[in-house]
Amino acid sequence: MPWDRLTYLQVLYQHERWFSWVRECQNDEEENREKEQKKVKMEAALFKRHWKASQQRLKESKTKEDKKRQDAYLEKVYKERLAEREAEDPDDMYWDPIEDVLEDNRGSFIGQLSLLFRVSLRLEYQVGIPPQRLISQSQILFSTSFGCQSRKTLPTPKGRTMWE
Repeated sequence: MPWDRLTYLQVLYQHERWFSWVRECQNDEEENREKEQKKVKMEAALFKRHWKASQQRLKESKTKEDKKRQDAYLEKVYKERLAEREAEDPDDMYWDPIEDVLEDNRGSFIGQLSLLFRVSLRLEYQVGIPPQRLISQSQILFSTSFGCQSRKTLPTPKGRTMWE
């Protein structure tokens, strides 16, 4: 029986070594599987980052391209309208706002002179003051309205002042 026991112990030892070797192999495989999973996850994250970055670049380039196209279209429309304006009336093309203001001032000055003339004619008709006298009265009125002289009372034929 001693041989039996010895063989039994040898077989038991062989089985134990075998099982430990299998366990080690399984642990190694599991570790490799976990490492592979981590590697796959890292590659997927890297791919997502690169995909997002490339999509962002693509979006920016499309936006830039659209803006260039829009600017080119607007420039084309602007040039067409300029050409139409030149064809319609070339004088409108060179409008000067300063000249426009000066022309308005000239017009208002002429308007003031015509108003003074109408007032003088009305006064001559209503009151009977001769035009030479009206010119001097309008000069006094004009100078007093700008503070050049003190306001003077001008006699009228009926004995009233001009401002009553």
